Amino acid sequence: PNDYTTLIKLGALKEAMGDKAGGRSCYQLALAAHPRDLHATIKYTNLIFEKEPEVAVRLWEDLLANVGGNLDLRAAALEQLICKKEWWERIKRGEMPYH
Repeated sequence: PNDYTTLIKLGALKEAMGDKAGGRSCYQLALAAHPRDLHATIKYTNLIFEKEPEVAVRLWEDLLANVGGNLDLRAAALEQLICKKEWWERIKRGEMPYH
């Protein structure tokens, strides 16, 4: 199915049942259906960050670059980007991703 709402709900269900790979797949499909969606980006990047932090950061950079004039969405994307990018930079230096 390519229905965004169904994919988000199915992803949440799979994630809650411990199927992170299944949740990740559903969120990735939801994000493909709505590439500028904040909720899908949050859910997907949270699940991939541990293994693919550079991809998560790139997704936030892309979202921030393409949200247009929606200030609420820009602020939310920037907040996530700053956090994920800082964590990724710390990981690259061999540090823990938090303070």
